[in-house]
Amino acid sequence: MEDKTKTDAAATPEEMVKKVEPYSIKLSPEFCGAFTMSINRFEYAYAIVEEVDSSLAGLTPDQFHFNTMASGWAALEKAGGRKIFVWHLNGTENPPCGAAYNNDEKPLCPGEPSDCLDHKRFADTLKKSVSTGMFAPSRSSGLTITSFSARRTSKRPSRSPGAHVEKYC
Repeated sequence: MEDKTKTDAAATPEEMVKKVEPYSIKLSPEFCGAFTMSINRFEYAYAIVEEVDSSLAGLTPDQFHFNTMASGWAALEKAGGRKIFVWHLNGTENPPCGAAYNNDEKPLCPGEPSDCLDHKRFADTLKKSVSTGMFAPSRSSGLTITSFSARRTSKRPSRSPGAHVEKYC
């Protein structure tokens, strides 16, 4: 990613941080791993968060988007829990990286039969330095927040996030 792109992309979160700082609200945008986006890999989005350089600025790694553009595990390991405030649980089939039909119009729950993601690796990577109070939303039936404690799983029709947290975390 070019330095100008990174600097320009950091301008908006920097302004947002100024607005939320008095309230200690953490910002955690979800990066979009789509071939049409200029910031489409986790490492690019993380470079912007580092550029913002605030304890209130972090990221939401979406497992689908992470996989879609073949984001690097080294970047996720480097980010750890310091800059990851939300972990978006979902699954995906395995179309080619960057394919136009590789989109999230038909999301899968983690662990569905056609899901190809390495959920254990995500969990193990994030557990090493997990941020206190990290949340794991699932998109299977609208936004549902699940804490990292399987005992505190929110009520919802699908038990997928709770089962996922119980299994891997």
